[in-house]
Amino acid sequence: MKNGQNGLNHAAPHWNVAKNDDSIERDQSVHVNYSIREKQQQNSPRYQGQQRRQRRPIVENFRMAASLPGVYRCGSTDNLRFSQALNRKNENNSATSYNILSPYSLAEAVILDQSSLIIDLRSESERNEEKAQFWIEKSATATNGNQNDTFTIVDERDAWENALVRSKKVILRLDVLSRDKLMNYIEQFWMKDATKSENKPLVATNYNDVERKENRVQLSNDDDSSNNYMAILNKRGLCGLYEAILQTGKQKLSIALRAITLNLEQKKGNVVVHCAQGKDRTGILIMLIQDTIGLPMSKIKEDYYMSDKYMLEHHLTSLSRVPKEGTLDHRIFHRAPIYCIEHAMYFLGKEYGSGTEGYLDNIGFDQSWRNRLRAQFDNVKVDCNALNNRTSNL
Repeated sequence: MKNGQNGLNHAAPHWNVAKNDDSIERDQSVHVNYSIREKQQQNSPRYQGQQRRQRRPIVENFRMAASLPGVYRCGSTDNLRFSQALNRKNENNSATSYNILSPYSLAEAVILDQSSLIIDLRSESERNEEKAQFWIEKSATATNGNQNDTFTIVDERDAWENALVRSKKVILRLDVLSRDKLMNYIEQFWMKDATKSENKPLVATNYNDVERKENRVQLSNDDDSSNNYMAILNKRGLCGLYEAILQTGKQKLSIALRAITLNLEQKKGNVVVHCAQGKDRTGILIMLIQDTIGLPMSKIKEDYYMSDKYMLEHHLTSLSRVPKEGTLDHRIFHRAPIYCIEHAMYFLGKEYGSGTEGYLDNIGFDQSWRNRLRAQFDNVKVDCNALNNRTSNL
C-alpha cells in the first residue's frame, strides 16, 4: 500500500520539513516587508489622493447659499444618481419624505426633487451630456413616471421666460465664460497692458498667502499662441479671472438674476446654481445676489471661503501638482481665498462707481428688478451655516 492510501496523514520526510520551515520564515519575512510597503503606500501622496477622491460627494461643494433660503450652490451635477437613501412618493401619491443619511443624498433630494430651476453656468465643452441626459431622464421616471415632471433644458437663445412659466422644472444653461470671449478679453485688455503694472489687477504671487499683493511679472505679447494666453491668465490668477467673468458675462449674469427672481416669485421650488467647481462663476453670481439683498460683506466672504476649505479637503493633490506649459495652474485656480472675492467687489467699485448697484444697472438688472429680488428674502431668516454644518456631519 502506498503512503497515504490508508486514509492516514503520514509525516513528511525530514528534508521536506526543513524546507517547509524555510518557507515559513520566508513567508513571515514577506509578510513583514509587505506590511512595511503597505504603510509606505498609505503614507504616499498618491494613495492619500485616491482616498480623498473616493470620499468626494456625488455633487461637490454643495450647500445652501448663506442667507439665501431656497438657493443652493454646488459644482457639476453630471454625476447625479439616485440614492437608496431617498424615500420618494408612495403609492398614495402623498408628500415625499426624505431619510437624509448623508450630504450625498441631501444634494440629490434638493436637486432632483425639490428644485424647479437649475442654472448651469458652464461651457458646453465642460459638460458630459451623456451623463446629464441620464439623470434628467431618470428624474421623470422616479416621480411616478410622470414625464411632465422632467426638466426642460433651455438657454439664452430660447424663450426661457416662457419656459419658467410653462414647465415645472427648468435647466437654464448660460455659458458665462466661454473660451473665445476669455481669449478675446486677454488679448484686448491684458496683452497690451502686460508691461504696465498700474493696469494690472491686484493678485497674489504667493497663492498660499491670503494677503493681497501687486503682480510685477512682465509678460511678452509677441507670441499669440495658446501657451502665452495661459501664461498671462496664470499670472493674473483668480482676481483676473473674476474680472473677465464680470466683464464678458454681463448678458448671461443678467439673465441668471432675472430667472432666479422670477422662479422665486412663482414659489415653485428651489434654485440650484452651479458651474464646474461651484466657486468661481457660481461664487460671482451668488455674491451679486447676496450684496443686492444687503448681506454684510463679512458674511459674503465667509460663504465664499467655504469653497476654499472644500478644495483643500478634497483636491489637495491637484493643489501640489506643477502644471505643464500652456495649461492652467491648478495651484491657483483650485483655490478660493478671501482676497479674490474682495478684489471682485473692489473692481466693481472702481469700474462702475457705485459698486454692485452700478454694475447691475449696467447689465440690465435695474432697481425695479433688485426690489423684486429683495422682496423674496424680506421675511425669511434662516441660519444657513447651521444647516450646512448639520448636513456635513451626517
